[in-house]
Amino acid sequence: MRPARPDTLQIREDDDQLAARGRRLRADSLCWRPYRARWGPRAQPFHRRGHARSRPLEIVENGKASPSLLRMRKYTSYTHSAVFAEVRVDEDLGVIRIPKIVCAAAAGRIINPKTARSQILVGVVMGIGMALHEEAMTDHRRGKIMNHNLAEYHVPAHADIADIEVIFVDEADDKVSPLGVKGLGEIAIVGTAAAVANAIFNATGRRVRDFPITLDKLITETK
Repeated sequence: MRPARPDTLQIREDDDQLAARGRRLRADSLCWRPYRARWGPRAQPFHRRGHARSRPLEIVENGKASPSLLRMRKYTSYTHSAVFAEVRVDEDLGVIRIPKIVCAAAAGRIINPKTARSQILVGVVMGIGMALHEEAMTDHRRGKIMNHNLAEYHVPAHADIADIEVIFVDEADDKVSPLGVKGLGEIAIVGTAAAVANAIFNATGRRVRDFPITLDKLITETK
């Protein structure tokens, strides 16, 4: 469905539906550009069905909230984080466990702390999967993926995830956007796998540079 022009939007008096010249609109068909509008001369407050309804809005000004292109050229990165991992490695079997991970992220202004923390948690779990579990096994003779299902492609389960602590650094950043908000999720993935690998190196003295770090690679590196 094509987006509707702002000057055609109005509220239908019969069923409280937002319409554009007689046709109803879905939520995904509306333009996402912010507009400043004012009420018409005979406007009334808009409430639920049975109350007074507003007259069509008049668009008086266009606006945008994207960062300045000139300012973006001066900077190469807007967000950063630090990840600390605690690991335990069985000396005989090479089994790796992660009892705790701490992720501190400079995320600018946090609009919703609950969902922001959830984004970091998911990123950390994906980083653990990158470091210890996930691997695509390829048949080089036939050019096919052999473990293309959740039974054979290993991902972290509840038993693999322990304590994850999330810390948001209170940092005002007016360069990333007018609101000072930043993207979350990916920044937690980037450092988690490296932190786990470094923690394994500090615990065993063996550097494994090929993800995922499985017990066979750890034992082979030992010999």
